[in-house]
Amino acid sequence: FKCKIKDEEVFTDAFKYELIDDAYYVVTGKMEKVSNEIDERLIGGNKSAEAEEEEGSEVVNIVSSLVAATNLEDAPALEDKKEFKKKIKEYAARITKEVKENSPDRYEAVKNALTAVAKKVIAEFDSYSTYAVKDDGFDLEGTLVFHRTINKNKDKGDQAGDVCEIIVFKDDLIEEKA
Repeated sequence: FKCKIKDEEVFTDAFKYELIDDAYYVVTGKMEKVSNEIDERLIGGNKSAEAEEEEGSEVVNIVSSLVAATNLEDAPALEDKKEFKKKIKEYAARITKEVKENSPDRYEAVKNALTAVAKKVIAEFDSYSTYAVKDDGFDLEGTLVFHRTINKNKDKGDQAGDVCEIIVFKDDLIEEKA
């Protein structure tokens, strides 16, 4: 599934996804551990048994499989609720205009779905992050992707194995057939 405007991948059918109200997809993934450690064997390294173990600076991050799989970019301009509200209105206007022109019979349903999703994200603003497709994190001309993690243990924050999901509007996507 690609962004209609930027022609960049938003999500793949490798993830579980569901179309809601013929308006938007909810795609489910997992939070995963990702390490920056380099396996010396891959670059011709051959540690001898006598060599002292070097103190490495391995960094392990917990990342969303949904974000990592398609290189989605954080949308820093939308970390402020006021800016988010402004952008979501513009985004909703663009989507509903397209639906009205191309699928007028779906207009009311899509408009209602956009309103419901926007209200949900605003109400739970601290639980959601907004992403954009590759190379659109600052311009925000293409698809907006709403991401949240469903923590098993809220006290610990994001942990490997936690479920995460994104919400993406159908009318902002091109479905590629394999």
